[in-house]
Amino acid sequence: MPYRRIYEINTRVWLAELVAAQTIPEATLAAIPESYINLWRRWQIDAVWLMGVWEPSLYSARVVRDNTASVVSLQPALDDFTLDDCLSSPYAVRNYTVSEQLGGLEGLLRLRARLHQAGLGLILDFVPNHTACDHPWVHEHPQYYVQGSMSEATRAPGDYFPVQTAQGLRYIAHGKDPYFPSWCDTAQLNYSNLELHDAMQDQLLRLAEWCDGVRCDMAMLCLSDIFSQTWSRLDLPVPPREFWHEALQVVRARFPDFCYIAEVYWGLQGRLQQLGFQLTYDKEFYDALLARDIDRLGASICTPHTPLEANVRFLENHDETRAAACFSDHQQEAAMLTIATLPGAILLHEGQTEGYRVRTPVQLRRRRQEPGNQRLQRFYERFLSLPDIRQGHFVVLHACPVHAGDDTYKALLAWAWAHETQCWLVVINYAERMSQGLLNLAALPLPSGVVRFRDHLHDSTYEHSCETVQGPGLPVVLPPFGTHLLEVTPHI
Repeated sequence: MPYRRIYEINTRVWLAELVAAQTIPEATLAAIPESYINLWRRWQIDAVWLMGVWEPSLYSARVVRDNTASVVSLQPALDDFTLDDCLSSPYAVRNYTVSEQLGGLEGLLRLRARLHQAGLGLILDFVPNHTACDHPWVHEHPQYYVQGSMSEATRAPGDYFPVQTAQGLRYIAHGKDPYFPSWCDTAQLNYSNLELHDAMQDQLLRLAEWCDGVRCDMAMLCLSDIFSQTWSRLDLPVPPREFWHEALQVVRARFPDFCYIAEVYWGLQGRLQQLGFQLTYDKEFYDALLARDIDRLGASICTPHTPLEANVRFLENHDETRAAACFSDHQQEAAMLTIATLPGAILLHEGQTEGYRVRTPVQLRRRRQEPGNQRLQRFYERFLSLPDIRQGHFVVLHACPVHAGDDTYKALLAWAWAHETQCWLVVINYAERMSQGLLNLAALPLPSGVVRFRDHLHDSTYEHSCETVQGPGLPVVLPPFGTHLLEVTPHI
């Protein structure tokens, strides 16, 4: 089933830190302490995404160390950076075998069993657009890759690499996003070739035996039209079938509960949902939160319920700036309440709950040691331990002004969850100024008489008559980025 709270871990870095702290004797998956699993249960995490567990690529590690631009981009993350800190990219996959440095497949399966016993699922990476340049397929099945001529490789040497394959010398293209330079430690897979479709489908089937879902890196690059546009200069045939539609159907037939999560941009979430993805990134919502764009946030929240349920929202991940570095504490708390109480899933990133500010590039073996933010730590510990209110009917609420000429109500975001006799109300002032407004609650199944509103975030209680809140409306006054998480009950 789709998960609601997913926790991403930079596996190699985190395990190395646990060893350095003498928490575990070796940096293996099987050694992860039970205390962390208990913590995730308390936070109501229902799936752990172990980012970067696959066999490392020696080619990628060498490229990272030898490429001046890569080294320059990595240096700011560590005050005492050295080339020894560089690792291969987790997204230049040499093979879908669990790294022996992390305990191999046996260690992974032992951890998975422990997670299952605690009611948690396991998410791993699947990188459909490319492989590492030293993947076995490069030599054994070069037809799986986009290739260029010697003249093309000479004209654009940064876009190709020569390799002696079982079929002779070939110039294989590096993996590419149409808007950025090639990833020079990767080899671009060719979705015009249906043999590749079958091979990647087999990879997915194998992964489905080891985990409960996959986070698919840059999933939209495999769409037939996107692939064709990206490689239009080579006149490749248009992929005859959508890879995702067929592959997801085949895997789901054998593993009906397997979860597919798409990293996707450019407004293509709906297409990937139609092709079978249960969860897709909602980068637009993140951008609106960051920009404090109330109009965009309000429009997104009013989206029909089914697309909302398929969204994965986040305040940070391994690609984004740390939330504590781009949101104030108050804004981060308001943004977190927003994404965690809407339909859909949330992605929490390891280090986010501690308030770390420095993003660690995925090619580094360690991260900067920095103090945590005690305020944010207290907030996350309390908030994540509260009940998940998302049960029953989701209702978007709209504020109106308290009096003419006061437009501060426009900054108020509000919605409710009503389940049988239980009702929860979320109100957020997503602005840097005080805001006030009236919320008409006529659409909610409220008890008659006096209604009690208990705020679980701030230990406060308000009482109003049912006639008032379903008539003029519930009065709300909130400071900048102020919030209410209100449990609605009859007055006793």
